[in-house]
Amino acid sequence: MKRSYNTIAISVLSGFLFFGQVYCSSHVCSETAKQIDIFGSLGLEGVQHKALPLLLTYLVGSEKGTAQVMNSELKAIAYKVAENLQKTGQFSVMVKECVAPLTAGDLKHLFQKEYPLALFLQEGASACSIEWRLYDVPDEYLIKGKKYAKRGKTVYGYAANIADDIWPVLTKQSSSFSTKIAYVKRKKTVSKRQLSVVCIANSDGSHEQELIKKPGTYVGLYWHHDKSFPCLFCSEFTRFNVRLISASLRGKKNIVLNLEGTCVGISVAHDNNKAAYCRSGTIWHHSYDAVEKRGVHTVLIKNEGKNVSPTLLENGDVIFCSDSKQLKQKYPQANGPQICYYTAADKSISLITQDGYCVGPSYCALTKKIAYSKKVKGVMQLWVYDCISKKHLQITFDEGNKIDCCWSPCGNYLTYCYQNKRESRIAVIHVVLKIRFFITPANEYCMSPSWSPVYDTVPQIYA
Repeated sequence: MKRSYNTIAISVLSGFLFFGQVYCSSHVCSETAKQIDIFGSLGLEGVQHKALPLLLTYLVGSEKGTAQVMNSELKAIAYKVAENLQKTGQFSVMVKECVAPLTAGDLKHLFQKEYPLALFLQEGASACSIEWRLYDVPDEYLIKGKKYAKRGKTVYGYAANIADDIWPVLTKQSSSFSTKIAYVKRKKTVSKRQLSVVCIANSDGSHEQELIKKPGTYVGLYWHHDKSFPCLFCSEFTRFNVRLISASLRGKKNIVLNLEGTCVGISVAHDNNKAAYCRSGTIWHHSYDAVEKRGVHTVLIKNEGKNVSPTLLENGDVIFCSDSKQLKQKYPQANGPQICYYTAADKSISLITQDGYCVGPSYCALTKKIAYSKKVKGVMQLWVYDCISKKHLQITFDEGNKIDCCWSPCGNYLTYCYQNKRESRIAVIHVVLKIRFFITPANEYCMSPSWSPVYDTVPQIYA
């Protein structure tokens, strides 16, 4: 039996909601009052194929003094949250402003029947928090509410954090709003040489910042997975070798490996104690000896071919790309590099792809899927391999080469480099919906994208 509106009003007066001067405790804020019931209309893999209307209302108080400043920030946050949800293609969001109700009787006037979902934002008791509530409008039920403690110092960061909190409630999926995409951007120097810098931007391309400002040649970008310490690895070309470096968000650059030959591509284990990296076509394993207090480097994968693009899994296995004729000898249709799997337990290697020209694997631990580029009719297209079902699926079919793909942490999106004629841009595509957008303009030559994990605070470069 459904609750009546009067029952909801009593809940408001008892402090279950947060309107007016009535605030709930952080414990109550995290409780789920009702499971959202939109999932019957969800399509493949939990994706809403028809945009669902959602009304986002930010509640304001007095328009004087400090309150006016807080209301202005709340408005900016509300519109950015709406933009984040809208860009997914799964929700059609309308934003409006309302004065926070002082009585429970005013609550019903905030719902609009044409919007089955209603989301409310309001400043918390202090300026350090924002409270949100999501409602099922037809049944007049609270779905979930939460008090968000602000992290970082940017409006877009607050909005991304809130969107990440709301998204699993709406879709039962993880999200990646609080992330960055790093990429290499070509710039002309004073001497008109074609050198590059390394930039980071929000996953929609906004708020671009230069992380490595010194012009050079950089490839193989890779984000560190330590949630409390955002850091980017990449390979830097020098006069003598190609070395691995790291860059913190404070602009500090460190040399990680400065060896003979070319070191391109690194994958660090989540415990920060192990890594796999490529050096001149051979994949090496690095571990730290706590007793001797030194790093130990051992050859992991070596053959007559070139072995590149390693991804170190939690169990010690490695996904990589190889053009070794020895590995491909049983597969006559494998006329180019292939995606391979190294099993640490018995040191065996098997081929994930067995035909064509396949490069650039990217593994998503959440979905157990591998994305890669495969040449189809002369064009590099994106493919996804499901490690559970053992099936390959082609994702893109249009013109232009798609290379250097990288998963979003939520496993719903891929970022990649789109190259067509003289154009080289960073693009993002929803793997199921096939919604694609570019995050860099056509007049800028960008490449080698890498999607960050979800850090405690949205990464931002500090001077």
